[in-house]
Amino acid sequence: MQAITYDVTRDEWDPNDNTPSATRTSEDIRGFELHHTGGTGPRSLTFQDKADWLLGIERYHELSKKWSDIFYNLFVFGDGEIWEGRRSDRSSQSSVAQYLTVHVPGNNSAITEPQYQSLLRVARLITTDPGLIRGHSDRAATECPGDTGRAALARIQKEINTMDLSNLPPVEMVPENLGTNPEYLAAVKRTFIGSADPGRVASRSVVGIVATRVDDDSRERDKAVRLMVSATARDLAATESALSQRITAIEERVAGLYATSAPMDLPAILNAVRSDIASLFD
Repeated sequence: MQAITYDVTRDEWDPNDNTPSATRTSEDIRGFELHHTGGTGPRSLTFQDKADWLLGIERYHELSKKWSDIFYNLFVFGDGEIWEGRRSDRSSQSSVAQYLTVHVPGNNSAITEPQYQSLLRVARLITTDPGLIRGHSDRAATECPGDTGRAALARIQKEINTMDLSNLPPVEMVPENLGTNPEYLAAVKRTFIGSADPGRVASRSVVGIVATRVDDDSRERDKAVRLMVSATARDLAATESALSQRITAIEERVAGLYATSAPMDLPAILNAVRSDIASLFD
């Protein structure tokens, strides 16, 4: 069983409670059992009237019936509030050791919608098995929990594994105004989309068209880059070949100058070599 959040705990309405020790763990609780009072409920739904009514039930169970504690684990009132009774780690009796005993006030009183929703919420925290949702009369010869309680149980069994979406607020699509969005403006500039209505919500088909345009543009850019790289590689190869030929010619000329029998004119040689080297960068 998952943890239950109580609107009012036992200590809040019964600060003098001296509860005996636990008899089970939350893992032991597998089912939900519904009860009703068989008598009147609280005079009103104020905190004090609810507390006084519960204290009366507690006195009856402990003093008249000689039980160790109030019988029911929790109470669900007409306003939907969930009040803690006997601690959930203490079973009401051995025959319900695996059940959480849930009480609705009154004698076959109408189950309000807030009350029903709280019952359903508690049931879902215990189990998702409709077969583990039952009333007192399912295990004993009694009218408890009354016709209204049995009707609520039938509804819980039907809805335990479903989620009611009817009360959810409608989802409103609020478009973002893209008039100043830099990415939107860039897309307009590149003619991916038009600029007529920057606040319009794009459909999936429009998004698909834009994505296709972006993909096509990316492919064209990749193709252009590959062509540029290829052309550059060819130009570099041609330049390297031309430089190699010129360097070879310079080497041959320098060798010829040194090999001549004429007196060496060093400045003239340097000027000739400098001129040849400069020609490499023409």
